[in-house]
Amino acid sequence: MIYWIEFFILVAVIFFTGKNLVKYGDILAEKLNIGKNIIGLIFIASITSLPELITGISAASYVQSPDLVAGQICFSLQF
Repeated sequence: MIYWIEFFILVAVIFFTGKNLVKYGDILAEKLNIGKNIIGLIFIASITSLPELITGISAASYVQSPDLVAGQICFSLQF
């Protein structure tokens, strides 16, 4: 039962932080006078790919394989 409570709390946290991320991205685009598409491409995309990058780096450091880190950085984050 406790897992479901934690799950719904984390879903709420992700939902509200995602909304705030987009809101502040729009504000940043207006303040810097650049397009919202550019902010979406650079700011939002890089922030949403950070957890994957951190997971890959921590897994590679656990296994002690620098090749895994290079592959994670170069090929996994291309999308």
